[in-house]
Amino acid sequence: MFATPLAISALALALSAEGIGIEPPIQPVQLISHVHGKSEPVWDAFNAQISADGNTIVFTSAADDLIDGADTNGHRDVFLYDLGCERMVRISDSVAGVEGNADSSSGSVSGDGRYVAFASHASNLVPGDGNAEGDVFLLDRDTGQLRRISAAPNSFPRPRKEGSYAPRISADGRFVAFTSNTDTLVSGDDNRTNDVFCTRSPAAESSSAAARPTVASPIPTAAMRKSAPTGAACCLRRWPAICSARRAIVVICICAIASLESPKWSTAHPMGSPPTATVRT
Repeated sequence: MFATPLAISALALALSAEGIGIEPPIQPVQLISHVHGKSEPVWDAFNAQISADGNTIVFTSAADDLIDGADTNGHRDVFLYDLGCERMVRISDSVAGVEGNADSSSGSVSGDGRYVAFASHASNLVPGDGNAEGDVFLLDRDTGQLRRISAAPNSFPRPRKEGSYAPRISADGRFVAFTSNTDTLVSGDDNRTNDVFCTRSPAAESSSAAARPTVASPIPTAAMRKSAPTGAACCLRRWPAICSARRAIVVICICAIASLESPKWSTAHPMGSPPTATVRT
């Protein structure tokens, strides 16, 4: 006598209930990058990151039908999807709500979804952005304030090279690490190649002194050099990742002095006390 499908299903449920190891059905995957008001996917959506609380997703897309409103700039933008209210917004707009006039990408969101860092070549996001290069921006979703955090200090001379990208924000929103070949973000940067920098966000500046560790010293500028070669052709890319729990920055570098087959190397530098300003690692 053969068991019926119904009997087999009942047996599976009973075994699962007794903890014998039969896994429950997998929950359906949710499509995030869909056409506004429809269930069909858009094209060219990538580089997704989710907040630590699981409520906010940021990603990059060149699609023009993700939001309820005009998207006519013809460039890649950074979008944010709120899983709680099921709402999609474009966050790589200017402080006046104008679409960016060039590509934006590499969104990174804080643990609670309040702060979003991203990279953009757009020159109309904030006043005074005339370097015609990529910059790193930080949006405070609570206040609506947008800052360009990769700008060199006004007291420094005009940089010989510029361009910042690949931001990563700490889970608590207090620090942003990013890659840049701008040589006037800190003093003494004369290697003429990419470096990894870390700067405080407004979250760190607004937190109480009692909640912040005492500042002892900035991150040593050469602490992450390890045995990597130096020179203009040293690194093709450096991707920083920042961890607020252990207060460390990890960098992965691809060196191209000898050939494109050179091995990757990575290193982690414990941050210790938070930096007082933008520092090079």
